[in-house]
Amino acid sequence: MQTKHAMVVATLGCLGLCLFLPSAATADGKPSVESTIAAYKDALAQGKALFVVATRTSQGEGTPSPLKLPTPDSGRLSLLPPKQYKLEVFRADKLLETIVSDGVTEWSWNTKFKMKAVAPRALAYLSPDMEWAEKAYWPMTLFTSSALVANLVDLVADTQKAADGTVQTTLSGRTQATSTAVKMKVWFDASDHLPRRLFVDDGQVQATMNFALKTDPLDPSVFAARPPARFPLRKQEPEYPRVAHGTMAPAFSLKTPQGKQVSLSQYKGKVVLLEFWAPWCPTCLLASPFVNKLQVEGKSRGLEVLAVSTMAAAEELDAYLVAHPQDVTVLHDPADEEDSVAYSKYKVSGLPSFVLLDRSGKVRRTWKYYLPGATESRLSAYTGELLDNASK
Repeated sequence: MQTKHAMVVATLGCLGLCLFLPSAATADGKPSVESTIAAYKDALAQGKALFVVATRTSQGEGTPSPLKLPTPDSGRLSLLPPKQYKLEVFRADKLLETIVSDGVTEWSWNTKFKMKAVAPRALAYLSPDMEWAEKAYWPMTLFTSSALVANLVDLVADTQKAADGTVQTTLSGRTQATSTAVKMKVWFDASDHLPRRLFVDDGQVQATMNFALKTDPLDPSVFAARPPARFPLRKQEPEYPRVAHGTMAPAFSLKTPQGKQVSLSQYKGKVVLLEFWAPWCPTCLLASPFVNKLQVEGKSRGLEVLAVSTMAAAEELDAYLVAHPQDVTVLHDPADEEDSVAYSKYKVSGLPSFVLLDRSGKVRRTWKYYLPGATESRLSAYTGELLDNASK
């Protein structure tokens, strides 16, 4: 089991981002934030076939990760809306990972195993489940949803001349209103309003990703998945909470900070999102505003978010809640790591972790960590699907 220190390193190593609503219009004579984002959303909504080649360069050293995954430096993304896509991720020209959908079935594989799932219902909700954080999936995040950009704080719109002499619109912002915020800047082409460049500075690493786009027709055969036959088939990502999809969620009963006993069984008939977190976990705190927003918006439709605080003293949890009131139901998981609900019952290996249950109490999806744009899109998509289907 990981120690508290190792968990902090892991969450920082796969840094996730907290997102908010955009700011007001910029100064006179400059493009407004609202018009820039609106044009970007309209471009994505047109549903045109798209082929994107992404290349990544970086400076600085990041926090070491116990996962020791190589950082991808390039990717190729093919999109054929509404549901067909293929992303290939590379490091030094070596293919590290592939995710592909023919519109019905989604396959994903790396250098060790493959996974099969039902394709997402729309590209707007597309976000991968495999463990490469934002470094690999920025192309997919930026070209299937505007969430990463539109929800930054302190957004400022401007124009800037590109190397070829063309004028591009830019949006600059940060992930939260604190000194530890991750800074971002995106350049949009004036002709199609789609991203051409992304710069990210997390205080340790300054990364730039450039995008080359083609809009030529795509052959549907591109999206015919051919995962290597020699790789074993896994039902879900092994590093995520190891509770089997399709099985009943492990029962538990915990108390709120106010001493009220709460049992998972009392939420039968509800769509339940379990969030395992801790007040000492930096990435968990970044995720909190979005999770609260999800609860507020989904409450009337039957969504219940249970935020299970684990590996933290009651005093530490209480102090955090005084400073940061929550809209979700917060539960305290006071046992030692080996005996906690998070670790003994749900086999959590990193924080935050999410487990989504349908109305019958069965596990439908599991995720680990908080990733920019992808976390919002995946949680919104899959909770939305279960809330829309009252029979599930």
